[in-house]
Amino acid sequence: MSFLRVLRAVSAWRSPQAAVVRVVLLIAVTPCLAQADMLIRSHDAKRHDRFYVGDDRDFIGQSFDWSGIGKTSSGRWATMISPSYFLSATHYAPGAGNQVTFYPGNDAADAQVYTVEGGQAIVVGGVATDLWLGRLTTSLRPEDSITYYPILLQGATASYLGMELFNYGKPDRVGRNVLDDIAEAEDENGRRGLSMIYDYDNQDVPDVGGDETYLQTFDSGGPSFTVWNGALALLGIHWFIDDNPPEGLRYSGDTFVPHYVADISSRMSDESPTLVPEPATLALWSAAALLTAACGAVRRYRRTRQPSRRVARGTC
Repeated sequence: MSFLRVLRAVSAWRSPQAAVVRVVLLIAVTPCLAQADMLIRSHDAKRHDRFYVGDDRDFIGQSFDWSGIGKTSSGRWATMISPSYFLSATHYAPGAGNQVTFYPGNDAADAQVYTVEGGQAIVVGGVATDLWLGRLTTSLRPEDSITYYPILLQGATASYLGMELFNYGKPDRVGRNVLDDIAEAEDENGRRGLSMIYDYDNQDVPDVGGDETYLQTFDSGGPSFTVWNGALALLGIHWFIDDNPPEGLRYSGDTFVPHYVADISSRMSDESPTLVPEPATLALWSAAALLTAACGAVRRYRRTRQPSRRVARGTC
């Protein structure tokens, strides 16, 4: 069953005003190491693990540059979008003074460390989203060979549906999925925003087979990419999962980054995000106007976590 059909089923199950879908934030109250690794349907270390060592290595992401993804010793993610700025999840963002480790290549022995200066949640209309914009104390040094990623900005929301995703999660693992839907979300702490949804049903088109992903504890703040002109382009920052919806279909949700391009740019005082395809001016591609017009009436679902569900997960 596609996620679009699931959303219709939810809407029929309750009125739109009362529709509730249980969502679990991807952050543990207590350590849960057995569930910390991003789930991949047919996980194979030599195919999915970035730092796998062996002559039989066949890494799914070998053609792409993953150097702009860093994390702290506590597993808080930072995905670079300019030489100084990064994105993460508000509910699990690196704090000021935290050290973030990046790897220029796919060798865990080659590390470069930077320090977080600070950051802020992206707030829209007085309401915080789960998208966090952070800044490093120093810009990326060219000699460290660490990249930063463009954000894919299309002309219509519908054009994103069906895109193949490369999802990055713990422990530096890469899998694939397909963007099934875009909808508003609200978590248990009142953070609201536009989310992108990808389910875990092994029925994706295009078929991602055994590479199919389902986010787990501590994946919050990690990135989801698509491929544009042979290179990675950022689409999402991991936010939530729902492992027990009424229809029984598990799915993951990211903050949908293209929707917030104008909000991100306005908070980057001396730098700007790179966009692909490159618009003539950022004003012409105001994310709010672009996606509001394209979406029309976006479905809105209040997403909460039931206190009795999965005690290893919860809010910060």
